[in-house]
Amino acid sequence: MKRVKVYLGLACLMTLLCLKPQVVWARELNPFQTKMINPHTSYRIYQNLTRKGPSRSLCLANTFKHGNVQASAVRKVRGNKYCYVWLDGHRGGWVNQRAFLRRKIAVVHQISLVKNSHYSFPTRDAINYATDVAGTVIEPSKVKVSRAEVSSSKKESYRVSYSYGKAHAQTIVQVRANAREGIVKATKKPQAGDSARSWFKHYKTSGNWGRSFAPETKPHVLKSGHFRLKTYFYQPATLCQSDSVTGTVGPVPEGLTVSNGSMYATMYHSPHDTRAHIVSYQFNHVPNRYVMQKLSWLPWSQFLRLASHVKISPYAWC
Repeated sequence: MKRVKVYLGLACLMTLLCLKPQVVWARELNPFQTKMINPHTSYRIYQNLTRKGPSRSLCLANTFKHGNVQASAVRKVRGNKYCYVWLDGHRGGWVNQRAFLRRKIAVVHQISLVKNSHYSFPTRDAINYATDVAGTVIEPSKVKVSRAEVSSSKKESYRVSYSYGKAHAQTIVQVRANAREGIVKATKKPQAGDSARSWFKHYKTSGNWGRSFAPETKPHVLKSGHFRLKTYFYQPATLCQSDSVTGTVGPVPEGLTVSNGSMYATMYHSPHDTRAHIVSYQFNHVPNRYVMQKLSWLPWSQFLRLASHVKISPYAWC
């Protein structure tokens, strides 16, 4: 009888071991690492990752080729590295590291400057993004350049080279000849026009802004004389998780442009910053004025429909 009990105990133990999920340990990344998705790959983002590999596909990784992708952890499974990514501030899933753009520098290939003896162009401003061997976005200051700036004091053409490890890129900076280009004498007489007084504080029109950043639920209308402004769209306060140099998007918006059905806005990390990420939203893919504020905690299916049309610049530029 004792021998039977031992066999039964071993059988139960083996059953428990087989049913227990094969968890793999991850190395946390702090701060989060900002990544660039390679648009020419077909890797997918998965909800789960075990010792056997990923499971439960969420979407193609290149769906977020224009999004803010931040990795919070990395695991190695069967010779492959996987990163857990957050997408525009929303919890995402596991993606193979090969889905990222690695060893890549993207620059504006040709830049034309007006002749101006009082200005020099900082050549790192031509960088769209630069990534290392793991697909992590690096700061422009770490990229080596053949010349740090180009003077626009005389007509000339300059070839500027950029490098970081095995990544290389080049751009041409041309200074045009006419120093008086764009300078004209006004021929119109000044005319009197109407004036309007704007609000003094954000809180007058948006009670939650700057306090809790809770979603707004009522449209705000600003009236001043003949001027009337009604809110049509509320953008998210933030499009990121963690606090990193390259990946922090929000919560301070300033300035906007509307063109061909899209809104473009700048998102600063703080009111004292001089550089901001540029974010664009396509209005015809936004069902109502309030929903985008909830982007970071919406159910996955709804988030995917909305966020796939949001574009965020890799770097914060002035």
